[in-house]
Amino acid sequence: MTSISDASGGGRGFPTAPTILSEQEQQAVWFLGALVRVRTHGSTTGGALAVLEHSGERGYSSPLHRHRDDEETFIVLDGELRVEVDGVTQSAGAGAAAMLPRGLAHSFVVTSKEARFLTIHTLAGFEAFAVRAGEPAASFDAPPGCAPARPGAARCDGRRLRHRNPGSTADAMSRACVADGRRKASPPTRSPTLGQAELAC
Repeated sequence: MTSISDASGGGRGFPTAPTILSEQEQQAVWFLGALVRVRTHGSTTGGALAVLEHSGERGYSSPLHRHRDDEETFIVLDGELRVEVDGVTQSAGAGAAAMLPRGLAHSFVVTSKEARFLTIHTLAGFEAFAVRAGEPAASFDAPPGCAPARPGAARCDGRRLRHRNPGSTADAMSRACVADGRRKASPPTRSPTLGQAELAC
């Protein structure tokens, strides 16, 4: 199928025309060591929402952070995550949904061998940040700099990919947030349960 709308909408609002995007029209990036596909972008929803599909191996995680402008909903399709929200940690397996209000500190980590999950952002905006901070997915089999997997082997050590640049994941994300204009530089706080530095992005 192809796009049947140019409903960019301009600003925040509601879409005014239907849109159908083929998989080839959807953006995909390697972000923090996982494949992230932007299934629905704010430019097609009038800024009302964005839907991202994440496919990652054990250890794929986000630093503790807050969303200033959007609620985030996780829907786990396969595998299991550990989600921390406002200091409370809980496992979320296939079929689970976690709704996170804006402004609450949260993070996640994949605890199963692999996991696939959606994040739904209302309002849109985070998907554009992920695309800018990630690397275009020329291949869905292996992140840039990783050899293609042998049958039955992991695609790549996600931790090595996430930390191949100087500084920690939190430091790299903090720099990306500041560069993106999503936050001002400020001293990080710590997660009481995971011990991570917190971003407000």
